[in-house]
Order: sequence, then C-alpha cells, then structure tokens
Amino acid sequence: MAAPPFTFGVSPFGSAGFGGPGSSGGSGPVVAGLTATQLSIYNGACTAIGERVLTPASPGASYSTEVRESRRALDDVWNRGGVRACLSMGLWNFAARGIQWNYDPDITPPFGYQCAYQLPADWVRWMMVCVDPYMGSPLLQYTDEGSYFFCDLQMLWVRYVSSDTNFGANMAMWPDNFQRYVEYYFAEAICIRITGDEKKRADVERRRDVALKKAKSTDAMNESTAMIPAGAWRQARHGRRGGNWDHGNPYQLIG
Repeated sequence: MAAPPFTFGVSPFGSAGFGGPGSSGGSGPVVAGLTATQLSIYNGACTAIGERVLTPASPGASYSTEVRESRRALDDVWNRGGVRACLSMGLWNFAARGIQWNYDPDITPPFGYQCAYQLPADWVRWMMVCVDPYMGSPLLQYTDEGSYFFCDLQMLWVRYVSSDTNFGANMAMWPDNFQRYVEYYFAEAICIRITGDEKKRADVERRRDVALKKAKSTDAMNESTAMIPAGAWRQARHGRRGGNWDHGNPYQLIG
C-alpha cells in the first residue's frame, strides 16, 4: 500500500506560539516555485538514479499506487521518517517555530534542576533557547535527556525546527533547493536496492551533499538580521563592560 499524503506532526500542548501557520518567526515565508508533493519527491528520486518515474494514483494525485519496487522502496524511506531526517540536517528558517514554553508542574526532576519540560511533539532540533520573549538572552544552564528538558526557570522562549504540518511538514513552504535535497536523500537511500550499483550510489550521495549545502545557503539568505555584536576595539574602549553601550534599544539595529 502506498504511503499516505504527508500528515505527521502535531502542535505541542501547553505552549503559546508566536508566528502563525507558515511563519518562520520573523523572516517571512519562503514559497517554492512549484509546490512539493510526495509524488514529486519520489519522481525526483527516481530520476536521480535513472529509474522511470511513477504515475499518479489518479489525474492530479500527489501520490502513486503503482506496483513497482521503486515505489515500495520509497514508501519504506518515507515511513521510516525520511522527511524528518532531512529536516534534522539544518536550522531551516522555513521550518522554524517559536513558542512561549511553560514547564510541566506534574514532572518532578530527580535532582539538580528544579523545572522539567516535555519536548513538543513536533520538535526536531533546537535553534534558540532563551530567557526573554525577544530571544536576546540565551539560556546557559540546562540539560535535555530523552524527551525531557531541565532547567531552573518556569518559563522559556524557544525556537526550533518543527515537523508540524504548518511548519516543516508544510511542503508548500519548502524552498526549491530543499526539495532537491530531499529528492537526493531519498534517491541515495534506495539506490542500491533498486540498481545494485555502488558507483551510482556514491555519485548520488555526492550530489545529495552538494544539494544540502545549496539548500542551507539559500535558507540562510532568509534569516532575519541579528544585532551585530561589539568588536574587540569597542570592548577595550569601554573596559569590557557588559550591557548596551549606546543606551539604545538592544533589540533593534539602530537604538
């Protein structure tokens, strides 16, 4: 049976988000030239290894039910979390989700840190963990173990790569270069099973790694501008004091 259309990822409970569906927490949406679908990913992977593309289940369908080994192999990669694995490979702005995160009073840490948090169901990897809503002050003392996060504060503001259907799993938000990377990831994963050609697999792996670099480079262009830190000369002039030397707004480039 063919894998169903992409639906994994749910919203975390007990957290207030800032940034609506498709939001990247301030950098704005990145819309691909052509919306990715499960079928377009599969066919990109087939093309990469020289395999005939799959036919849609019906005219306009975004998936295939064609009985072929290539489709079964691609289904296996999809169902084992292939897309989530691709999301875990970068700090993707198009997949970024920011939330106000509250600790779980029903969980008592065994020792050390006083507050425990349960990781959001759609969490893939951290981008920022901060103690203020402007995300200007990172949390420095914490630990995470399994699906839990421990620190001494009862509230945090965090930004992370999300697999939610409104964020990283929203294929309409995927930049073209990220889609190419996912296609090559799937292609490399099935290459030996379909072709038995190790030389071809190595070539696809090389192209996959190049595609990943391009996707990261493109995504970085859409990152919101951060405040430029003071240089060594300015620190020396002000005696390496902490704080905001020009007494302006620390959360704007011009105070």
